[in-house]
Amino acid sequence: MATNFEVLERAEKVELLTAELYAAFARHFCADPSALQLFTRLRDEEQQHASRVRMLAVQARQDRKLLAKIAVDTSRIDAIVREIGGIIAAVEAGEWRLGLPETRKELMELEERCASAHSDGLQGVHASLRAFFEQLASQDRAHQELLRG
Repeated sequence: MATNFEVLERAEKVELLTAELYAAFARHFCADPSALQLFTRLRDEEQQHASRVRMLAVQARQDRKLLAKIAVDTSRIDAIVREIGGIIAAVEAGEWRLGLPETRKELMELEERCASAHSDGLQGVHASLRAFFEQLASQDRAHQELLRG
């Protein structure tokens, strides 16, 4: 059980961590100008997503119906938070061994898991938030296309 607001907090955390992840890859692949540009663009977009989630969360605090406990399974989004944290740690520790093509493939799969968690995994959120999470899923899938090249 969580509140809609707590779900928004988790969603913001995913966006912030994903921005941090892309920043880590921008540093990791900085010798490749096109990779640096791609990962910097993705970082910036994830930061924009986090800002949008934060603004929606501020509005949600004013709406009592969004503060009620709801039956929503946040396990998928929580697993993504752990996964992203692990990847960031590996990249920052210099333990990331995949080349750019393999990294792009891994990140495309991660973006799909994020999209799925946003569109399917948060079914219990209030109807007023559903469209927002569907938009996030759509943006995650757009990131897959950028990563595909």
